[in-house]
Amino acid sequence: MKKTIAILLILVIGMVGVFAGTGATAPENNLGSTVKLRTTIDPMFNIKVTNTIVNPWTTSGWDGTDYSIEDTYADVNTDIKTEIGYVHTRSNASTGYAVSVTAGLLKDEDKTLYLAYILSVEDVADISVGTTTAADPVEIFEIESLGELSYENRQLHVTIPTYETAAAGTYIADIAFNITAD
Repeated sequence: MKKTIAILLILVIGMVGVFAGTGATAPENNLGSTVKLRTTIDPMFNIKVTNTIVNPWTTSGWDGTDYSIEDTYADVNTDIKTEIGYVHTRSNASTGYAVSVTAGLLKDEDKTLYLAYILSVEDVADISVGTTTAADPVEIFEIESLGELSYENRQLHVTIPTYETAAAGTYIADIAFNITAD
């Protein structure tokens, strides 16, 4: 019987050793591994003047010149308020942006005659330009902070009140738009 008890005792001790390993935890020096992800999105500030509204303004459309009137002439041949185009902006600036316009003198090619005119920006601003000084820059809209790429546009009109009574000649003015980060 002593032999039986000794054998049972050996079996019990052996079984405790086998089952003892199942509840073990990982050693403290066994740490996981991580990777940090980073990307940089550069701020974008684009502005374009077109002869027609283009909405939504896509990246492929932005790069195309089909509708661009930059460095060309918008003809106004009446004293009635006349549409001359649209100013478009696109930006992803998280701080937002502002757009201003500077309307230059409308002068004849010989630079001796000047006409007054009014630049209207979609019922936001009417900018009067006289015959002696160009208009100061005028902020025509401001976009607060952005959470994604944003597109904006404003319609442009010109009125030349003295068109019917003006001296003959070809008159030219530069109208410049500027986009700046807030």
